[in-house]
Amino acid sequence: MFFNRYFAPSFALIVLIALLHYLALDRAYYWTIAWYDIMMHFLGGLWVALATIWILRTERLSFFKKCSWKSVLVAVLVIGVLWEVYEVVFGLTFISDPEYWGDTTLDLIMDLVGGALGIGVSRDIRHG
Repeated sequence: MFFNRYFAPSFALIVLIALLHYLALDRAYYWTIAWYDIMMHFLGGLWVALATIWILRTERLSFFKKCSWKSVLVAVLVIGVLWEVYEVVFGLTFISDPEYWGDTTLDLIMDLVGGALGIGVSRDIRHG
């Protein structure tokens, strides 16, 4: 079944993230509220984990029978790194900024913390 138990929470979370992102762009929260970007990375990591588990647990994709916490965290990290590359390529952040490496490191950590929560709340992921 395409709509397994991870679809609804994953969909609801991406809608929430989209709304919060729209609000942040409209009201400049990314630049005026220090913790907003941190929260968004946490939620993004949580969403990537739930979406990855949803995809890996979809019966139509039966070749993905192995869904481990490692595969989910790798997906979260890869998407997180790609997001950071996207920010640099499109001029949303600059490597020359003295705060770049610290901010990027914190972003990736929060992606992984959100991903770990997603793994923690999943019921049928292999934890071995």
